[in-house]
Amino acid sequence: MAGIGMLALAGALMAVAVALRPKSRATRKYAASPERVLTVTRELLGRHGYEVVRVTGQNLNRIIWYRRAGRGRPDSQAPLHKMVIRRLPAERRVLLMHVPLAILGETDLHLRMS
Repeated sequence: MAGIGMLALAGALMAVAVALRPKSRATRKYAASPERVLTVTRELLGRHGYEVVRVTGQNLNRIIWYRRAGRGRPDSQAPLHKMVIRRLPAERRVLLMHVPLAILGETDLHLRMS
């Protein structure tokens, strides 16, 4: 009987750990310029309630630092997340990494059309 209770407790702890894990992020390749990817990403993040805090890097990689917008509470700030734009010169493509699932579909729609 004690084994069943321990098994149930372990299952409950695993369920809590899965719920607290950050939402998964995706990686995609696009045949677009890094500037176009940056512009589309900024626009979509803003539309979905995120704020872009800063963009770093100039050469092959650019990192977009963003967070959830304040929602009317200026004293609380959400943690920073990053998205990476990596230029692949040999393939003439751009690799967009760590894309939040909230904007993944729209990112594909905007960048695959260009």
